[in-house]
Amino acid sequence: MPSSRSARRSSRGSETPTGARRTVTSRPRNQDVRVRPARRADVPALLDLWAKLLAFHRDIGETDMRLGPVVIADGREFFDEHIGRRNRLCLVAEESGTLIGFLVGTLRQRSPAFGGWRYGHVYDLYVQDPSRGRGAGAALVLEAFRWFRKHRVRRVQLQVRARNTLGIDFWKRLGFSTLALTMERSI
Repeated sequence: MPSSRSARRSSRGSETPTGARRTVTSRPRNQDVRVRPARRADVPALLDLWAKLLAFHRDIGETDMRLGPVVIADGREFFDEHIGRRNRLCLVAEESGTLIGFLVGTLRQRSPAFGGWRYGHVYDLYVQDPSRGRGAGAALVLEAFRWFRKHRVRRVQLQVRARNTLGIDFWKRLGFSTLALTMERSI
């Protein structure tokens, strides 16, 4: 059984349907924002943003989000698995030398029963307030699209929590649509 966090994550969420591309500029409205591949030296700042992402989800009512040392250690492992790896991606957005956001993704392959095609998967995207709404998120996504295309991938999937209306609206503006619905019940 795989022990890495990446291998444990599900990928049956939304995907970019054929023909759903929309024109979105990759240049952030704030010209001081720069998108680049993450470096190992970025991990402490990424962990701070990671904690803010989890707090954001907790604040919108996600009851299964936890913070604490174990979660931060898991985040460190997660970022370490994606920085500088051939089939994995970790991008950062920085403004005036300070990290304000990140995107983490990977390459995957569907089972033969579902077409067997390769696809890109976005695990997480986060831009901290007050930097939201100025194009940094879209710039991160478009840079990820370039990376996926370089790896001969033409579809991208992701999952968005139902309570995250800010995220759902963001992904819809970038041309994503619902493919599947994940449902849950406590028993």
